[in-house]
Amino acid sequence: MQNIDLYYWKEKANNYQKNNNGEGEVISTTPKYYYLKEEKNNILYEFTGDDSEGFSLVETKKAPNIYSNVNFYRSNGNLLYKFSTLTVNPKIVVGEHLEFSNDGKVIKRINYDEGFVRTPEEILAFIKNKKGEIFNDLTIIDRHNIDGKRFWHLEFLTTGTRIVQIYKLEDKTLQILSKQERDSDFLED
Repeated sequence: MQNIDLYYWKEKANNYQKNNNGEGEVISTTPKYYYLKEEKNNILYEFTGDDSEGFSLVETKKAPNIYSNVNFYRSNGNLLYKFSTLTVNPKIVVGEHLEFSNDGKVIKRINYDEGFVRTPEEILAFIKNKKGEIFNDLTIIDRHNIDGKRFWHLEFLTTGTRIVQIYKLEDKTLQILSKQERDSDFLED
């Protein structure tokens, strides 16, 4: 089991908050909320949380990596959850989601890839093939399993245009079930 050195991360977060809020003063909340965003060795670390609800540590390697590793810790530093997400949609859990007891034993295991044939890498290849931009704020990659029918929902900006393409793809064959376009008129030139 991998626990976290809370003292180390809290001190780093205190220093980060003091040096990154413009005024140089520590922001006071009850309970004390910790926040740190730091890049080291091409990995972005984001540490957040408080002594009441617990803490999270998200590690994301720079592009072209498409995954973030997420660990949630109890307020005592013991690991509670461990999983990975897509960087372009952190709400999509990929692979195994593990839940741990307070003494470090795995008590629940969910495989979020189970039943899906296509991988996120194949979906990104589809987007690239359609001349889509992947790493921007407009990209949405989502997958669904409704009544045993698995499909992907994609939204992405077409490179060099202001057009957002929207696709619904069947999982096994990547057959296009629906396609729409919309203008990204809210973008500034």
